[in-house]
Amino acid sequence: VLINIQIEHSVIAGKLNNSYNDKMLVISFSKNHYKYLLEAYLKYVLLTAQGLQMEVNYISAVENDRYTIPVNKLNQKEALHLLHQWVTFFKSGHSNIFLLYPELNENPIKIANMNHDKFIEAIRKYLGTHPNEFLQREFDHGLFKSSDAVSCFQENTLALFEPIAAMFPELIPTPKTAKG
Repeated sequence: VLINIQIEHSVIAGKLNNSYNDKMLVISFSKNHYKYLLEAYLKYVLLTAQGLQMEVNYISAVENDRYTIPVNKLNQKEALHLLHQWVTFFKSGHSNIFLLYPELNENPIKIANMNHDKFIEAIRKYLGTHPNEFLQREFDHGLFKSSDAVSCFQENTLALFEPIAAMFPELIPTPKTAKG
């Protein structure tokens, strides 16, 4: 499927693979499925913004199940609005770091609702079992010592993952506790 979408002074163009008739497939073999859910949602938004009506099927090998975003869950205007927001995020990332790390193996909505200390503990725990040079370097340089940086990370996480959680509530359930 070819995509060519004008968002203000930017063009999003390219080819989305794994489309079959009126369905798009995103397959994950990973236990850490959050970044693949982000991919599935991004593809759905792109297809819808292009004016195409396709369902997106996310297949999880780990869960041994298929999850579907049905046609018309968003309309074209809503999809274009989301793409505008994402392009703004992308462009702002050229001058300021866009704080987001979708590879964390913790429910992103839960992370976004953690207090500062629990957030730092979650990052430290993640780095202990999943070494990552970039995240480790930023952590060591004190990026997350600032409560403003943590809040920014959490706001960005919510902006991207709340709509995904609404599409895939079985895979990103709403946490039982509020900030804490």
